[in-house]
Amino acid sequence: MRAFEQLPLPVLIVGTMDITSAIIITLARGGTIMRLMQFIASGVLGKQAFQGGLPIAALGLALHS
Repeated sequence: MRAFEQLPLPVLIVGTMDITSAIIITLARGGTIMRLMQFIASGVLGKQAFQGGLPIAALGLALHS
C-alpha cells in the first residue's frame, strides 16, 4: 500500500512534463495551445471539440491531467 501513497507526486511531475513538451512542440510548429487542448478533448467529443472555445480547451487540459 505504501507504493500507492507515493504515486501521485511522480504522476503529477510526469504529466506536467508531458503537457509542457506538447505545448513547446505545438508552438514551435506554429500551432496554438487552445487547438492542442481541443485536440485532446476531441478524443472524447470528436470533431465537435474544434468548434468549442475555451471551455472545450479547459476540458482537454482536465482530461490530460
